[in-house]
Amino acid sequence: MIITTLRNQLPFPLTLPLQNSIQVLVAKIGRFDSIQENPELLPALLNSLPTSTFNASCFNKLLKELATQRLLLHKKNFAAISTASFPSLANLFVSTSATLGSQLNQTDAFYTHYNILAKILHKLVTHTLPSLVSIENTSKLLSVVLHTCQTTISTIMSKSPSPPQPNTPLYKILNRLTLISVDAQSNHPLPFAPYLTVHLNFFYEVLTTLSRQKPEGEPFPLQKVAINTCNFLCNVKSERGYDPTSSGAASSRGSAITSKGDASAEAAECNLKVAAASCHRFFTTEVCTILANIAICALMPLTRNDLEEWQNDPEAYMVTVEQATVSDDAHAAGQQLFLTLQESKIGRPLLSKFLLDFLLDYDSQLKAASLEAASISAPSVQFVGDLKVLQWDAIYSAAGIAASSLENQIDFIDWFCKALAPALTTIMQSPAASASDQNTVLPVLRHRIVWLLGCFVNALSDTLRPQIYNALVSVLNHDSVKSDAMVKLTCVQTLNGLFEDWDFDIPSFHSLSAPTIRGLYALLDRVEELESSTLILQTCSVLVARMGMTLGAEAANAVVLPLLQIWELAGDKNVLRKYVLTILTNVSAAVSAEEVTLLYPVVQPMLDLSTGGGNAHVYLTDDALRLWLALMRVAPEYNEGFHLLFPKISNIVVNMDWEHLKVCMLILESYIFVGGQTFWSQYAGELSKMYLSLVGNVKAKAATYIMLSVDALMRKFPLEGSQMLLEGGVYKSILNCCKDVISDAKEREPDIILVQWISVIGRGLIANRNAVAHGLFVTNASTYVCSPKEFLGLMLEKFDSTGYGWGKTGQIRRRVWACALASLLPGADGPVGGVAWEGTWDNLMLKNLDQVINVFVDVLTEDAAAAAAGSEGEQFYDSEEETLIGGAEEYEKKLRTEIANDPVVTVNLKAFVKSRIDGCAIAMGQDRWREAIESCEPVVVQQLMKLFVE
Repeated sequence: MIITTLRNQLPFPLTLPLQNSIQVLVAKIGRFDSIQENPELLPALLNSLPTSTFNASCFNKLLKELATQRLLLHKKNFAAISTASFPSLANLFVSTSATLGSQLNQTDAFYTHYNILAKILHKLVTHTLPSLVSIENTSKLLSVVLHTCQTTISTIMSKSPSPPQPNTPLYKILNRLTLISVDAQSNHPLPFAPYLTVHLNFFYEVLTTLSRQKPEGEPFPLQKVAINTCNFLCNVKSERGYDPTSSGAASSRGSAITSKGDASAEAAECNLKVAAASCHRFFTTEVCTILANIAICALMPLTRNDLEEWQNDPEAYMVTVEQATVSDDAHAAGQQLFLTLQESKIGRPLLSKFLLDFLLDYDSQLKAASLEAASISAPSVQFVGDLKVLQWDAIYSAAGIAASSLENQIDFIDWFCKALAPALTTIMQSPAASASDQNTVLPVLRHRIVWLLGCFVNALSDTLRPQIYNALVSVLNHDSVKSDAMVKLTCVQTLNGLFEDWDFDIPSFHSLSAPTIRGLYALLDRVEELESSTLILQTCSVLVARMGMTLGAEAANAVVLPLLQIWELAGDKNVLRKYVLTILTNVSAAVSAEEVTLLYPVVQPMLDLSTGGGNAHVYLTDDALRLWLALMRVAPEYNEGFHLLFPKISNIVVNMDWEHLKVCMLILESYIFVGGQTFWSQYAGELSKMYLSLVGNVKAKAATYIMLSVDALMRKFPLEGSQMLLEGGVYKSILNCCKDVISDAKEREPDIILVQWISVIGRGLIANRNAVAHGLFVTNASTYVCSPKEFLGLMLEKFDSTGYGWGKTGQIRRRVWACALASLLPGADGPVGGVAWEGTWDNLMLKNLDQVINVFVDVLTEDAAAAAAGSEGEQFYDSEEETLIGGAEEYEKKLRTEIANDPVVTVNLKAFVKSRIDGCAIAMGQDRWREAIESCEPVVVQQLMKLFVE
């Protein structure tokens, strides 16, 4: 049916919906690689191309689909279709172009058909140029096609009584014809090399012609053509593959070597030489200077349309400028052209001098500023402004673009003090016209100078920074008309860059912090665009973070007081609420612990909403948890509001949202530190469920953070905690991990995690020996998870993995294991596990006494060495990453206090081990004890006795 349709053999006319459906179906044939199975399709498409716009559209849709394929096989199929169809397409394009050239006034159907043909050729040349130039016939035809494109462009430009306007057929055709060469060169630099000289000269002539035709203050004629021309020149000048000395050229040559031998490599080498020679001949000093002059004087200056957009909606225009790209904006294309020329070897010294000749003319800059100041205060002036003002705006734009090159060539202090600062002062001190006056002059130079200061952040000296800070804060807080919104937003951008600069002068900015924050919030009330609001809140956040503890009470109050209202007005704009949370996190690190409590009424409703679950606020969860952690770490005392919020943390963890597990465990650790008995009394059950859902189900790094909270719990509540872990099934889950290791299961915990879990059981054995041993190791062999023998054997086997050399953490863990093993020795307190277990642990411990004593000797020796060195160790928690934002110092203080009060740390380990051994000797009887001791290495026993008496 499709073939019949393409051959125009249907007995009924095609409706538009049916045409669209067939076009989609033809594209799907290309998508599913079925074109080889339908050999009649391509001839049917090509045969009717001269007369059928519908067939041309189908072919264009097919090529568009093939162009999206990325597999090598698909690319080969595309290349085969291209070489097969290109001859007939090229001849058709040339003949149709001749028709257009002879008479520009054609029917709409002709323009549509011609534009589709240009699109087809664009896809073929852009995607399959190497294949086309590899065949002599198609290579010659390609030269004809490219020449025809140039001829047609020149004809349209010269014969049109006025430049074609955007969205007209001829304008679209010009855009498409220029894009063929631009994209072909960009995608295939070396294969395009033979055509380079002709195109460089052609596009240079086009750009110079258009620049001469451009009326001052008006948009560029044929703007898309000018943009495409600039992009071509930029692509060629910045192409590293055209430089024989660059690594880019070497990689291009290397990639050309194929299974066909060295022919492709030789062709690539030849193309490289041709391209290098073409670039060398074209980009002369004279040409670079002319192009730079066009970029600055013709492409960069603001036009009447720009000023109208600025006047009508400054904020929206700001967003438009920020989002402009080199493919659709003449100003951006001009800036890119100047930057590309300026960064080249020949252009850097040449264009730097070219710019310096302008920038060192201080008088002209001051005169331009005076013109703007006079226009602002005049009762009736239109916004087109003086052309000298617009020209200096463009020059400053070029200077900002070339800032990295100019930093070492211009005395920025002298320039700022003698030109920029006086110019800015002149403009700002001019009396503004009253509201009744017909004055619509825009602060063009004020905006550009503020922007320019941000470009030269790296050139600012320590003596100059305070002056820059004062100037910018003055601009931010300056009483202004609506059109100054763009100036203020640009000022915010510049301030943001200064705040993020490594050399930000915190002391110099201290007195400006509060005025800056008030100015930012005042501007926030005026703006409407989401991008503007985001920029303002981001800048506020960066400022608070950089000021830190030097922020001061006035600035802190200025930051915090409006935040609740901002939060409420943000509504569903979570990106703004995200920055509110970030600001509060930074504030918590910038005020004292007592002042942090003042944040609670503001923060707690935000945390409640942000962690409540559901898709509406999931974007806020991460920032909310970071804020929560920061506040809990610096909290001077436990707060009822945070106490009531804790179930949110439990819900996040239990509901398997392990993306936030790390920060949740750190928050839980702080709750245990600060909440103490109050927290434990209400939430012990929540903790049991939480730990039960995690043990054995998370990766090693996550388990490390879980252990932080478990350790905190067992230090604070050793007896109650062990009972909770036992009754909640957590200990049993840990034994399952042990069983996997014993059975050498494929999915098993690594040793670094296993020893942490065993340490938790060890702490339970120290505090609650009989209950834990009885509850975990049942006597019925068919029901126990891990036997006492297996568990003890695992402890002795993995003792060397407990972390000696890990600082304080490893040292404490080894003490836990030593104390746990000592607790398992029988003594006056009866058999381990109670009467029902009599003889079980007794026999195991005596049988393995040699290894147990080895553990005692190792740990007591380490303790003695640490005491002699007076070292507390450097690492207090198991983490491969730095502590999360906020409260790091307060956290470490609390952690040190908790560790100092840890029963395992405070116990006299030597006395404890000695008392357990003495008790075991008495309980076992003299003969049995002597037999056990004689099974040990005498040297190890002697070492232990020596440690006892030291």
